[in-house]
Amino acid sequence: MRVCRLDDIVPDTGVCALVGEEQVAVFNINQQIYAVGNRDPFSGANVMSRGIVGDLKGELVVASPVYKQHFSLKSGKCLEDANVRLPVYAARVEEGFVVVEPRKEVATTCCYCGVGCGVLVSAFQGEIVSVRGDPAHPANFGQLCTKGTTLHLSQNPAFRALHPELRTERGKPRRRVSWDEALDLAAQRFSACIAEHGPDSVAFYISGQLLTEDYYVFNKLAKGLIGTNNVDTNSRLCMSSAVAGYKLSLGADAPPACYEDIEHADLVLIAGSNTAFAHPIVFRRIEDARAKNPALKLVVVDPRATVTARAADLHLAIKPGTDVALFNAMLHVLLRERLVDREYLVAHTEGFDLLDL
Repeated sequence: MRVCRLDDIVPDTGVCALVGEEQVAVFNINQQIYAVGNRDPFSGANVMSRGIVGDLKGELVVASPVYKQHFSLKSGKCLEDANVRLPVYAARVEEGFVVVEPRKEVATTCCYCGVGCGVLVSAFQGEIVSVRGDPAHPANFGQLCTKGTTLHLSQNPAFRALHPELRTERGKPRRRVSWDEALDLAAQRFSACIAEHGPDSVAFYISGQLLTEDYYVFNKLAKGLIGTNNVDTNSRLCMSSAVAGYKLSLGADAPPACYEDIEHADLVLIAGSNTAFAHPIVFRRIEDARAKNPALKLVVVDPRATVTARAADLHLAIKPGTDVALFNAMLHVLLRERLVDREYLVAHTEGFDLLDL
């Protein structure tokens, strides 16, 4: 969209323009137009259009007038903090007018936890530059947790381990080493431990993001070569136990509830989960529902005094391993007090009459 005439922008300075619903800082540098977000990420003030433009170590940058951080006009990256960047907009001169294209966003889903928050991804020149919550998505209505808001940083190679690093003592800095040196040291340490304490003295806790072939190799190494069953992964620890529980109790690997149920609940029971940390967006919905309905009660079953537990109306800090006894006791009370729906049990459950309570 046209924002102004090129002559309206004093050379080597910027102006603020409203593009769509976003404030954009537009700069005229030697008749070349650059456009970045006008909001300073550090101060939160819409001031970037008033920043001083110049060359810093060969990079064309604008300095924030608040805290003086420098941002690249081409990529939006902050030179002082690689975690931070400004959104960048496609801009050009057309018939004497400055034209700035609104950011193109693609709707997708956050890949971290299982809440399934909707995100809108903004890209520039084939690179993801920012993400924000999708206001139209029914899981999060535009809200995102810290992981979600920094989702775009995960594709930055600067934040990945690209080569082995090693330290032989705690407290010492890591140094880059070759694959041979790293693997030889790991093999020596494993061999020494196994020789002194046996194969069960070592264990592998591997990623939940590996492919099937990778899991096979690690299991072959542990069970076939070393001779230990100590191999675990988040895929089993977290998900397979839930899958087995859902299929055994409900007949399918799918929770029967939905997020809208929270707003209609009189009681929310959380067992063994620190929801405030593990699924912050769901916990916000619980908090909002409690604010709208003060009669809604939150009960948390957890040996730990977590943030979620401290927010509960009732925290059952049971001993580890006694959760089955607690649930059996709760079911016993429900039956004794005749609080169960017998017609529902007959129509929708199997084997209930076999319970020995």
